[in-house]
Amino acid sequence: MTKRSGGGRWMQWAMLSMGLTAIAPTQADLLDVIAERVTSSRDSDGGGAIKISPVNIRQIYKQRQQAAQEQGDDYTLTEFDEELIATDRWRYFTVHNTVFDSDVFVLEAGDVNKPTMILVHGLGQNGLRDWLNVIPRFEKEYHIIALDLPGFGLSPTTEGEYSPTNYASVVHQVAGVFGAKQYVLIGHSMGGAVALRYAADYGDELRQLVLVDAAGILYRTAYLKHAVEFPAELYGLSDISVKLITGVEELGQALIETVTSLPDAVNYIRKFRQAWNKTLGLNPNVNAATALVYEDFASAAHETRVPTSIIWGADDGVAPLRTGVMLNDTLEKSRLHSIANCGHTPMREKPAQFNALLAEVLASPPPQNPPSLLKVSAQAEKLVIEGETNQFYSGEYSEVEIRDSTAIHLQNLSAKRIKVTDSSVNLENVYLAADTTAMIAVHAIVDGTNVTMAANSGILADDSRIDLANATLIVDHEAINVGDDSQIILSASQVVSPGFTGYVHGQYRTENATIDFKKKGLQ
Repeated sequence: MTKRSGGGRWMQWAMLSMGLTAIAPTQADLLDVIAERVTSSRDSDGGGAIKISPVNIRQIYKQRQQAAQEQGDDYTLTEFDEELIATDRWRYFTVHNTVFDSDVFVLEAGDVNKPTMILVHGLGQNGLRDWLNVIPRFEKEYHIIALDLPGFGLSPTTEGEYSPTNYASVVHQVAGVFGAKQYVLIGHSMGGAVALRYAADYGDELRQLVLVDAAGILYRTAYLKHAVEFPAELYGLSDISVKLITGVEELGQALIETVTSLPDAVNYIRKFRQAWNKTLGLNPNVNAATALVYEDFASAAHETRVPTSIIWGADDGVAPLRTGVMLNDTLEKSRLHSIANCGHTPMREKPAQFNALLAEVLASPPPQNPPSLLKVSAQAEKLVIEGETNQFYSGEYSEVEIRDSTAIHLQNLSAKRIKVTDSSVNLENVYLAADTTAMIAVHAIVDGTNVTMAANSGILADDSRIDLANATLIVDHEAINVGDDSQIILSASQVVSPGFTGYVHGQYRTENATIDFKKKGLQ
């Protein structure tokens, strides 16, 4: 870096006059680095000048407390706020972004000459404070940048749609101002969705991606259905209990599917910025959560080439582990790691275990994923499941027929075709190769993740509910035919057929028809 004469002395005087002491004294050229940033402007996304300014963290909190008192409110510092104030080795800035025309609060830690790590938080006003167990562990090895996304933490609420695409552009501008190159991007929850979008849009800038309990990604109905699922360990109960629990789950999920299939006012609101600002703009959590579940991640899930480590709390009640299972199959270079007895925020719930795992994946990025070994054997036998509850099956079969059964699980299984009648079944890593129809569902409930069908026709649904994530339908004729009223949900899926070839991410409810993917589902 070219140094400007006197730049460091000017910046030191300026910061001392502002009462700033959060500069690591061991980095001899750090003041010159900051001075160069402050006196420069960048145009990271072609939207105008991007400016950076140092800030006094104590003064920010003092101003917030004064503003609260003037409104008759009490602004109490949390333990996380106290840690930000007390840690003198960290540096604080605002970066003015052009996406929302607002300032973004940024924490910087570590040596600027080390590899860069950028941390993106999820929903909630904790913002970057969710990473306070992570930053001290890695600041000696990395140059760390953590930011409060617009509307969260110490970044002001602004107008506009807090979508993963817009937030990814904000992160891109911040990264550009700090001169980050070939860096690690880590996103949690909503921040995981932002990070995935970032990798899809700016993947050449990244050397590694880490997704932690990434929220959204699935089509919104599939994502919301997770809220009414029971913990997996309940399935160690009796058949009667399992049937009761499954019935309650299915009722709740059916209600969600029905509600989400109704005409959607949000789609109208999204078309008009003023309507969005008036209805959703005043609540950052609602704004960001709504924009998240309305974003289509199909292409991002399949086309991201950045080596990606996926970390998930096994007991996450917010973002289903199913999302991680799906991404581990769609991404070109990925590895899924599950933390036992852990919920949605592993870096706070299991900090030591999370940091150890993060250090491990950073040291060993995932390689190219191997091709699937599932195949259909001509010598395989037919599998018939009737009157069973909560049973697991895997292997190679000529056909699979399931009748009058509840909570059947087919994992790592291949067959020519599957027929499900009056039953509920879960598919994971299933390959079907048929010269007729690959899947027939009659009065059935079918959930599936990573399901491939190479067949004459893909699915025949008759009075059934089918929810597939990362389904690949390669067919000679129709991908999905529907008899009696049925509902089909497809997340980040692909169809290759005479009438349509492309990604599918949507919800379809119809009867006596062939689904036309050229017409959008419930977007």
